[in-house]
Amino acid sequence: EGRVRPDVEGDGGWWSDVSPVTRALCYEYLLCTDEGREAWRIIFGGSEGPALNVHVMVAGGWTVCDEGEIKEMARIAGGKGDRLKFHRYPGAAHSIHNSATDAFIETLVNVVRDSDDLDPLNV
Repeated sequence: EGRVRPDVEGDGGWWSDVSPVTRALCYEYLLCTDEGREAWRIIFGGSEGPALNVHVMVAGGWTVCDEGEIKEMARIAGGKGDRLKFHRYPGAAHSIHNSATDAFIETLVNVVRDSDDLDPLNV
């Protein structure tokens, strides 16, 4: 996955960019469950859909979100899909903020800028 690598600054051992405990908990309680799909149904399930746009950032390299899951997100959003915005980063690894930092920041700036006309207290 690229997140476990030789520790070149240490004693010659190995380094993990993600805590093994965090990784195990993610697989047990999130990635290997239906929780994400159920949350997606709740977000897009109301008659109006979500009050704000939903942005999905998709890495081009190794990622937990494959094309089948992206299509499933769009399918669940259904007719409210105009609130669903996919941002793709073809050269990025799973940690987009680390592997495509400039594009990631550009996306965040655009999301905030495009949300200026929304009143979060009146949604």
